[in-house]
Amino acid sequence: MELISKDALWQVRCPEEDVPLRRPDGSALGTMRLRGLTGEQVNEWQDQVTEQVGNHRRQSKHTMAQLIVRSAITAEGAPYFEPHEVLRVSQMPGYLLTQLTPVAMRLSGLGEDDIKELVEDFGAGPSEPDTTD
Repeated sequence: MELISKDALWQVRCPEEDVPLRRPDGSALGTMRLRGLTGEQVNEWQDQVTEQVGNHRRQSKHTMAQLIVRSAITAEGAPYFEPHEVLRVSQMPGYLLTQLTPVAMRLSGLGEDDIKELVEDFGAGPSEPDTTD
């Protein structure tokens, strides 16, 4: 096996993939293009979607939406969403987010263990109402 040169390594680009979106009944809705994140972008996303609470990290309730906002691109490669649209994206139908999230994770080199680590200590945050009676 030949070792990659540094020049060749600097030329490697994040992968892109067109994701066909389907309604729950199986009918086509359209296609969204996603691009994998760089290492720096993955670190920023992980920092953004977790908060340290004592000895535990807690996941933001908008983890999937933040990943999609960072990964979705136009046909020209520009960001599809603006950073301030995270809340709006999180309000999209769950079936759309669950179609996009695994692809965004795979393209960024994230696996199930990465998400499990983020949600391990997920609980009601201080600004979220307590729903227990």
